[in-house]
Amino acid sequence: MSKILPLIVLTHILWGIQPQIKGFVRNGNTPLPNAIIVHQPTGAWTVTDEYGYFSSIGSVGDSITIFHYGYKQYQAEIPFESPIIVQLDLNPLEMKTIHVIGKNNKMQVSHFQVKSGRNLSTTLGSIPSIMLRTYGGSGGLSTVSIDGGLSSHTKIVWNGIDLTSPQNGLTDLSQIPNFFINQISMGSTSALSYGSGSIDGSLEIQSSKSPQIDFSTGSFGTQSLAVRTNFANKKGSVSLGIGQYKSVGDFAYSNNGSSGRRRNNQFDQSFYSFESSHTINEQWFVLLQSLGTNQNRGIPGLVFSPSPKAHRQDDLRLTQIKSLWQIPNHLFSFSVTTRKSDEHYINPQYAVDSNHGLSTNQLELGWITEPLESIEIEQKITIKKESISSTNTDTISRIIQTYSHSIRWDLTRNLSNESGLRFDKEKSNFSVWTWQSGFEYLMKNSSISVTGGYGFRYPTFNDLYWNPGGKSTLLPEKTNWARVHWNTQLKDHQLSVRLGSKYSTDLIQWVPGENYWQPQNIAKTRRNSITLTFGGRLVKIINFTTHFTYNDSKNINVNKPMRYAPKYTGSLNLETEFQYINGWVHGQYMGERITMYSWPMDVRMNPYIVFSGGINYTITPKVTFLLSINNFLNKNYMTVNGYPEPGRSFSLSFQYKPKNRKKKS
Repeated sequence: MSKILPLIVLTHILWGIQPQIKGFVRNGNTPLPNAIIVHQPTGAWTVTDEYGYFSSIGSVGDSITIFHYGYKQYQAEIPFESPIIVQLDLNPLEMKTIHVIGKNNKMQVSHFQVKSGRNLSTTLGSIPSIMLRTYGGSGGLSTVSIDGGLSSHTKIVWNGIDLTSPQNGLTDLSQIPNFFINQISMGSTSALSYGSGSIDGSLEIQSSKSPQIDFSTGSFGTQSLAVRTNFANKKGSVSLGIGQYKSVGDFAYSNNGSSGRRRNNQFDQSFYSFESSHTINEQWFVLLQSLGTNQNRGIPGLVFSPSPKAHRQDDLRLTQIKSLWQIPNHLFSFSVTTRKSDEHYINPQYAVDSNHGLSTNQLELGWITEPLESIEIEQKITIKKESISSTNTDTISRIIQTYSHSIRWDLTRNLSNESGLRFDKEKSNFSVWTWQSGFEYLMKNSSISVTGGYGFRYPTFNDLYWNPGGKSTLLPEKTNWARVHWNTQLKDHQLSVRLGSKYSTDLIQWVPGENYWQPQNIAKTRRNSITLTFGGRLVKIINFTTHFTYNDSKNINVNKPMRYAPKYTGSLNLETEFQYINGWVHGQYMGERITMYSWPMDVRMNPYIVFSGGINYTITPKVTFLLSINNFLNKNYMTVNGYPEPGRSFSLSFQYKPKNRKKKS
């Protein structure tokens, strides 16, 4: 790695750079997903997400062309460096379609830009209803849940690639470097888009395409270096990222009156990314992308039962080839995606030496059409093969076939409906129907939506085939849910209120048997939640965003709150910008949680408030220094029982970004 990085930096300088543009494509106030934005000087292209958002290489003065089935082709120059809004009309009269959002853009409640200098905990803590669970330190596993649910009920996707491990149904976010996380969106049709494991929703991660050099150093022996560059010509663009992260990780802790030092917490990570996008012609677009990460980490174990010599090495490799073909009123898509991972875990203390190799290969065909101006129909056919080869299971594969059909239509100018069905079938174990339907009504400065649906999670390889204990006759977990969401604009502020209700049955729970633990479809839960999000300008140079969630959960089997489901959570973010200095403070509150049902008293974790903050100083338009302090009150807390989190830590970063070129004359 140390020999490769200087070469990447030198190549970056010699071959030139392509800055980045960001924006939204809309029709009035309605976002337009699946719009294709082509950067004309290079032929590089990207597609808007379900919120109409896009990011692409490009500079002020460059020409971009926007294609969208059902709309006329648009071409215009990029007028500003700020995020842009591209307004598409069915019958455009002029080409003046690009407008500037400016710095006072509306608070986003489903779409979040990742800010420089902030770690994953701070970033996810700013998203309403999100809980991050880590096992103490940078090397611990990191999983995410929504509304106090199971982590296996939240789908996480990176650049359209599903990160879920078919072995345990989880996504370990520690395998995705922060360098490759630029934006996070909460999916609105997760049950239809992703099926199994999206009961509570989805987090859709997008990486940046802009060239950048990052170097950071900090507490606990942490150092990282990462570079991203791109090369472009008139036929397309190629982007390459590479980097390394290292942390000694050991830290002092205090827990229940005892103190000590967490050891064997080291974490070494190397990673790369590759993306190549090409515009063949005005109808045909091709993309190839890949991500690879390698992790070597110590496993410190529970604080009351440490594992001083446990170690794990794991690799993650993602690849996708995607092609779009567009003709008037139709968009066809084809993609082939692979996810491969390997894990080797050694713990000599308990004579454990295990290997787990997994692969997921998926073929997807899609078709979107607009038979009428007010109706859009989307259909997808997917074939997915999941395989495992493990020391704890046999070598096993399964093939899952999926068909989904959704329709969105504008009933009136302000009222729209989106409904859909999805059918998943695995030959020998299950077949499941999924549905979702919702209405949205737009008003002058507000909107309200009512949505309901049915979601599921099919059993994992561990549930079905773990030796000993796996049970091959398990049923899929099932959840019925409903949600009401209201957004309103109040001058310089925005308020969001979301009400949700979920009832889950056939949840898989491992219980003791005669000789070993075994999974059963026995658990039932219900959750009712309300989330308030409020943000805007506090004073002239200070903006704020805050959210609060009340979650009333119950494990119906034991008539108690669900484990790891706090009744109250919230956060407060303050941010200021004055000339060349940007400052921020983030506070996160987590309520009391039951971690284990017991008698006469349940085992609980105490509530906590953690504050972090930082200052970014822009020396030149290209160079920024960032200082951040995490947990600056040195709070003792845990997100998973038995795994203390680090105390106060510091990080100093250097960031180089090229400045956009001036507008062409």
